[in-house]
Amino acid sequence: MTPLTRRSVLGAVALAGVALPFGQAGAQDKFPSRTITIIAGTSAGSSTDVHVRFIAQKLEEKLGVRVLVENQPGASGGVATNAVRKSAPDGYTLISTVSGFFIAASQMQPDLNLDPRRDLTAVARTGDQYLVILTRKDSPITTITDIIEMAKQKPGAVTYATTGVGGTAHLHMELFSQLNGIQLLHVPFAGSRYLPDLLSGRVELASSGSGNLIVNKDELKGLLVGAYKRSDLIPDVPTSGDLGLPEYEIPSWVGFFGPAGLPPEVLAKYDEAFSAIMADPKNVQGIRDIGFDPHYEGSGPFKETLARDYTTLGEVIERAGLKPK
Repeated sequence: MTPLTRRSVLGAVALAGVALPFGQAGAQDKFPSRTITIIAGTSAGSSTDVHVRFIAQKLEEKLGVRVLVENQPGASGGVATNAVRKSAPDGYTLISTVSGFFIAASQMQPDLNLDPRRDLTAVARTGDQYLVILTRKDSPITTITDIIEMAKQKPGAVTYATTGVGGTAHLHMELFSQLNGIQLLHVPFAGSRYLPDLLSGRVELASSGSGNLIVNKDELKGLLVGAYKRSDLIPDVPTSGDLGLPEYEIPSWVGFFGPAGLPPEVLAKYDEAFSAIMADPKNVQGIRDIGFDPHYEGSGPFKETLARDYTTLGEVIERAGLKPK
């Protein structure tokens, strides 16, 4: 072999060696090729956190990369949201949240400067936790119509507890009151600390997620589900339609969002993964076991749901006098 030929062969081998890593790099750049982080605005160990971690584990299996859940509570979810909306729109950082923050807090706290329709990209909705009007098991109140009659006789005398002003549980009761022309007295508590007051009778009612009723079924009874259809998790609790009352539904979903401007190919990959997860009967049962009603919406339908719920709850907030002037 001549020196020229030898140099040509060596050059070809060198080029081939260079071409291989570039080819691998191109494959690695295809989403997803590294760890995905889901930032949760809720505290570790909460029912929503358990739901999110269940979904994260299934995402790992479908996407083939690590999916970490990082809890960043604070500012009613504002800390987590700011971290996500400032992140790169590449699909590697998502936020998991409930409808209450995105819809209520963003409209009631102008200092957040947040409009989820503008600042975030809807990725998927994976579960609902229907809101229920509760009372203690031994309460003389037996039906929701008892509440309506009591409130009409003595406006503002019937008390109800929630986890705070402006959350979905509060809006649930505000909408119920507006539709039925009654006035109830709101007693906000920090977190779920109202249970002793509810069980002792210091407050007559509470508005809470269905999971609370399931966990405390020996001590509490449900009077009304804020949904158009009965929940499979608490099938014995009637809806407004069952009782001939004005039907209403306050959204209380768990969803996943990315920063604004997520590329279509990234959303397509997430749609594929989430739809496969939610189509698996074992996963559906797993979500029910956690205390949520499985409810899947991909990025397109979920975006429409967010826009609709944002408008609907905005009207409730305004009528209740909760919206800043």
